[in-house]
Amino acid sequence: GAAEEAAPGLWAPGARAGLRLPRMVVFDLDACVWDPEMCFLPNKPTIVERGPLPGVGGEGVVSLGCAGRRGPKVRMFPGAVLAIQEMLTSPDWEGVSIAAASSSEEPTYSFACLEALEVMPGRTLGSVFDFLAVGRTGELSSDKKTHFTKLHNESGMPFEEMLFFDDCLWGDNVGRVNQVFGVLGIRTPDGITAERWEAGLQLFHERRGAASADATEA
Repeated sequence: GAAEEAAPGLWAPGARAGLRLPRMVVFDLDACVWDPEMCFLPNKPTIVERGPLPGVGGEGVVSLGCAGRRGPKVRMFPGAVLAIQEMLTSPDWEGVSIAAASSSEEPTYSFACLEALEVMPGRTLGSVFDFLAVGRTGELSSDKKTHFTKLHNESGMPFEEMLFFDDCLWGDNVGRVNQVFGVLGIRTPDGITAERWEAGLQLFHERRGAASADATEA
């Protein structure tokens, strides 16, 4: 359950002190941060359901349903809630940006979820993102390369400072942006879990930590 995913002392100050953390964490949304994917909804979700939140506790908006009570309810994966809570509450993450890269076929549905679902009591998911690239029209397409171009241009963040989480169920988006831009990423076929979150942080530390140490020594 959600409580089991919260590792003891996870958000204690200095818990990540030994890790080389990214300066931007980029999350896919559909099937990564939440489930189901927007294309499976019959209409824009608007029906709010409140309940207990994992991690920090308290009550918040935990799901969003569709009009007519048809179709599935959109819920965040507990591991995604916990990861974002850690970034919001631990001093170790101060100054690190949070971004979304989603090729949603129904971006208006995505924004409805961002504006309603809560990661902490009174704190919506949408409010935590510093940069958003959502959809597949205009400058964005089904190719996540376009999303990372937008995020890079708007933030000025170097690609090598980004860590990406994506379910990759419809294509290897992680492999694609790594090949094109060198962005490090973790595949989350079952959504973000505590294990996948830790794997991502370890990957970034192993690949970027050594480079940072070499540069410092030089």
